[in-house]
Amino acid sequence: MSVARIEWTQNALDAVREHACWLRNNTTNSPSSWIETLFGRVESLREFPAMGAPWNRSAASGLRQLVVGRHVVIYRLVEKRTIQILVVRHHAQGPLEADEIG
Repeated sequence: MSVARIEWTQNALDAVREHACWLRNNTTNSPSSWIETLFGRVESLREFPAMGAPWNRSAASGLRQLVVGRHVVIYRLVEKRTIQILVVRHHAQGPLEADEIG
């Protein structure tokens, strides 16, 4: 199944920006390299939308998680041809609660 598009929520994009700024200010790692890796893995969802595991072990919620390095990307399939990226979270931020998903 090929999904027509990937839609990023503002919340997810803000998290990407925040982590890129953190990388730039606190490490010698390249923010652009991390962003390329993250977006590349998310793009793979176009062809394999079910590749992420059900989030929080609950398939009923329709939410899935894609692990990218030390980050988890929470997403859902909306309608049949759109993947909505809801959250990007670093493992050091602790567990994600259901009310944090937009």
